[in-house]
Amino acid sequence: MGIGQKTTQKEISMFSIHIGLKYIYYILTHKKKIIDSKKKKFTNNNNFSDHLADIKKTINSLEKSDISIEEIKLIYYDCPLSIVPTSVFDKRYLSDYLKFNTKLKANSFINYYRFLENSITGLYVSSKKINNFFSKKFPLFKEFHYASLLISEFKQKCNIENKKNIFLNFHQESFDIIFFNNKKLEFYNNFKSNSIEDYLYYTLFTFTQLNINNEKIHVACTGEICLSSKKYEFLYKYVRNIEIINDKFSIPSFENISEKNILFNKFK
Repeated sequence: MGIGQKTTQKEISMFSIHIGLKYIYYILTHKKKIIDSKKKKFTNNNNFSDHLADIKKTINSLEKSDISIEEIKLIYYDCPLSIVPTSVFDKRYLSDYLKFNTKLKANSFINYYRFLENSITGLYVSSKKINNFFSKKFPLFKEFHYASLLISEFKQKCNIENKKNIFLNFHQESFDIIFFNNKKLEFYNNFKSNSIEDYLYYTLFTFTQLNINNEKIHVACTGEICLSSKKYEFLYKYVRNIEIINDKFSIPSFENISEKNILFNKFK
């Protein structure tokens, strides 16, 4: 069944498309309520542009159902995000900002924008074909890297009683570490993790580099982690003040999507 066929709602507030290399999540929302969703898996895919055919098919399905969409948001995953203080950012050096964490090609399409009250500029490589399609068909669409949205969400959750706030956000095969000092972003990185030991190693290594005491710091976790998971059990042996805060973001439950992602409930 195509997305949109479960609802009689003909006016949609937002259509968000979460794009990874091996998946796409389509989510329809109206007045801050999720009304339909769809997940599409891909195998052995290393190019976002290969997803364009499925995106076009999905949009055509919505149009055939006479569903009008007020806002479209594209959110990219599985590509490194480089962050630069806006005060020193210069668009003439886009490739230089990315060369240490991204394999750039001659035709790489680099997107960039400001966030955190314009104090930070984020850069990443997305798909020129997908961007061109939406630019022509939906000129007012918005495009983001998931990590910039994640950082903005976490800043709002910083505990003002704690000078230092650190967040771990877990995906199925990687996780993000985000660190605020006095509500100012001081560190962000995503780490690929093939085992439970990898999560612990990168966490403790980062704590050491940031001069963080793992016995005392409060660590807030979101995403693919729960109290009964091996990730939590393993981390708790070394990071004692750990809390899972998925409930603070009201992560929705889907019949067809099992992954936990706080951005699925992002309506702005």
